[in-house]
Amino acid sequence: MTPFVDDRVPRRAGTLLLRGGDVLSMAEGDVPTRADVLVVDGRIAGVEASIDPPGSVEVVDVSGCFVLPGGIQAHTHLGQALFRGLAEDRELLRWLRERIWPLEAAHDEESAYVSAALCLVDALASGTTTIQDMGLSFHTEALARACEGLGVRALLGPCLMDTGYDGLARTTDDALTAAESFAARPGRTWVRPILCP
Repeated sequence: MTPFVDDRVPRRAGTLLLRGGDVLSMAEGDVPTRADVLVVDGRIAGVEASIDPPGSVEVVDVSGCFVLPGGIQAHTHLGQALFRGLAEDRELLRWLRERIWPLEAAHDEESAYVSAALCLVDALASGTTTIQDMGLSFHTEALARACEGLGVRALLGPCLMDTGYDGLARTTDDALTAAESFAARPGRTWVRPILCP
């Protein structure tokens, strides 16, 4: 799976030169190559052994560091970051039924947003720039706002749950209507809606 590219995504304005890093493009058989990377308005404009910076450009010495594309995390739980460390001694279904699902059902817009932001900051700190998340049954829009605010590309949708926990389950028709409504919301740049059964 490759990250989606969307020309509507706003880019960081200006020019940046990453000087002397070990560039790893992630192509098959790729070997790190010491090079400079020129980024203009958020897009890679050149990768060469040595680049003379044009005009007033921010130069960052990245010698001794790898320069590689952002990582992709295809299994996140944005709505669960605030629950870390709770009931770790339970088997999966007991953990879900007794702890996680009741906690998810207790989310409001603010707590869902804060949970997502915490998870996304951790992702960005580890080099992850694109995620896939099955959302929450409710408050998925808060998760989307966090992705948009932090500039993380996301494949995201509300969790379609029609059984398992009364505080989260909806009828199939209601769950699909919520997914359609989420997908139809205009103005998103970083979030691409998906179905999440």
